[in-house]
Amino acid sequence: WNAAQHVPYQELPEAEQEKNIEQVKTVEKLITTIPIPEAGPEAHREAVANAFGSIQHEKWRKGFDPEGTGKPRMEKVSDGGEVNINVPWEELHPESKKEYYETGLVAHDVWHKHVR
Repeated sequence: WNAAQHVPYQELPEAEQEKNIEQVKTVEKLITTIPIPEAGPEAHREAVANAFGSIQHEKWRKGFDPEGTGKPRMEKVSDGGEVNINVPWEELHPESKKEYYETGLVAHDVWHKHVR
């Protein structure tokens, strides 16, 4: 969502570089601890991305609502409605999961291409 972050890694601010490194470390832990399902590597990739999304969303929730009061944070979705995004991952609207999930897919692929 931040166009300034769509630059080569070396041009990112240090805080963003550290955030990216932490995300890849999180994915690495998930890749090595989530068993590969019978459905194969793509199903494993999706399971890792989903678990990653859940972790990142909960980090965001703790920053947004540190006391855990459940205060709503509304977000527009494609049908014109609004949904509360300060809910657990399992209750989150699919459109609201998309960015975290896709980041998990990218981090998974980065790990397989550059780290393992």
